[in-house]
Amino acid sequence: MENRKRILLVNDDGLDAPGLKMLAQQLGSSYDVYASAPDRQRSASSHRVTYFLNDLHACAVKLAGTQAAYRIDGTPADCTYAGINALYTDVKFDCVVSGINAGWNAASDIAYSGTVAAAMEGLFLGVPAMAVSLDDYDSEHGDYRLAASYAEHILALYLEDEGRYSYMLNVNVPKGAVEGVEAAGVGGVFAYGRRLDTVREEDGSVRILRSKEPVPALQDLDDASDVRVIGRHCAAVSPLTRFGDVDREKLAYWQKILETIK
Repeated sequence: MENRKRILLVNDDGLDAPGLKMLAQQLGSSYDVYASAPDRQRSASSHRVTYFLNDLHACAVKLAGTQAAYRIDGTPADCTYAGINALYTDVKFDCVVSGINAGWNAASDIAYSGTVAAAMEGLFLGVPAMAVSLDDYDSEHGDYRLAASYAEHILALYLEDEGRYSYMLNVNVPKGAVEGVEAAGVGGVFAYGRRLDTVREEDGSVRILRSKEPVPALQDLDDASDVRVIGRHCAAVSPLTRFGDVDREKLAYWQKILETIK
């Protein structure tokens, strides 16, 4: 039997998220997939970890497309750490794949992203990694099948790169029709700094209401930024260093590679 590559599948939307389930089924036909994901919604966790502060609890579950799967009461990065160092210690993983996230992870949102952090934790631990997001915040009805197909194709190309241990990929797939795939830099900063409404409670505490305003537009973006690429209805592939910066050498590498699948 062919020796198949082994994938650790993680996310920040939780083990029951449609995006993770679709990715497990898509990758499960070509790879041995093992899942390690949060027991609840953990979006915007960034790279917070608790594994050196608290014990983690994992529960084995059935998940179509996987060899094994665990639900964990930790952050996205905790799940990657536990998957590699505790739950699947007899498995030498070829890649950590995080996603598919409901909503993009582009521009400064990368810094907040649990999806990207779960992948980055894999890179910290010496395993190549890829984060995948769909630019659709409808977690129940997004076209995860198409996004998973693109993820599988890009993953195969990534695993062919001998230099993959030095960087991770951040992949964003647009909502609706996909008109191509482009290597992309990272866009600017979203201006989240705005006044929020407050309500003073009877006990003297203050309730700070979450903003319901639309995300502000980014200005003066480079035409090759992830935001602009997604705006052209193309999938954006961004190579990131361990510090979250764009790897310029690998950006040029992926610009050449992706010309073969446009």
